[in-house]
Amino acid sequence: IIIPLEYHYVFMSYSCEGHFIVKKWRKWGVVNIKNEIVVPLEYDYISYAGSKPSLKVRLNGKYGLLDVKENVIFPIVYGELRHLSYNSDLWIQKSGDKYALTYEDGRTTGAIYDYIPPSTDPSWPIKVQLNGKWGVIDADFKVIVPAEYERVWILDHYIVLKSGSDWYYSYYIDGMNLSGLERFDKLEISDSAGVVKTI
Repeated sequence: IIIPLEYHYVFMSYSCEGHFIVKKWRKWGVVNIKNEIVVPLEYDYISYAGSKPSLKVRLNGKYGLLDVKENVIFPIVYGELRHLSYNSDLWIQKSGDKYALTYEDGRTTGAIYDYIPPSTDPSWPIKVQLNGKWGVIDADFKVIVPAEYERVWILDHYIVLKSGSDWYYSYYIDGMNLSGLERFDKLEISDSAGVVKTI
């Protein structure tokens, strides 16, 4: 037996090799392969955070990010904390009623956005809502499309925008560079799987 039968839950991740998330009664912590406590069993919840050896923790209704030595990457102060997309280096953080995008090295937009939805692809541009309107930024936080539109869709290599009764689309290259906006009444887009979407 590596980990004794004293926990209600045990989980190991290859990104944190040699460490196990454990739950005992209602508290969560981390032990090593010798069952030595490396993160105290004092958190309300712990999960592995993607491919890197870091831990998303919840305490008293707030979220933060720690490494397996309990060093703080993000303080436990956020109402929401999640990856922008699976294995993305970017995190969506909610502070009060505002959202930020932040890298683990500290680069951040600051909590200025009304909302930032998760993305399905880390190479795609990023939708953001600011002052009730939608726009698009890139992974370096550069504005691609200003937040002036009622709706924004990102579909494979297209950005589709709605402003009033007008619709626009643009093809983007390398995930970020727009080819220029074109107005349309009806748009049919074929995605990478060959599925045609009509807007």
